[in-house]
Amino acid sequence: MTNEGVDVTDYQETDKDGKVDALVWGYDKSDNFLVISSSGLGSDRMFLSVHTPCLMPPTSATP
Repeated sequence: MTNEGVDVTDYQETDKDGKVDALVWGYDKSDNFLVISSSGLGSDRMFLSVHTPCLMPPTSATP
């Protein structure tokens, strides 16, 4: 994520019954979005969530 301009703001690992879950939080100041990534408690899946500002058309746009 850091190669894409996202600052990693927090990192956490937990171990539950021998399964490690890693959580990473990141924030992009220039584009104002939040990224959360999780490994899913040792499964073969990764969860990715991206929170962005509301995408509204510019008020000065004309058809």
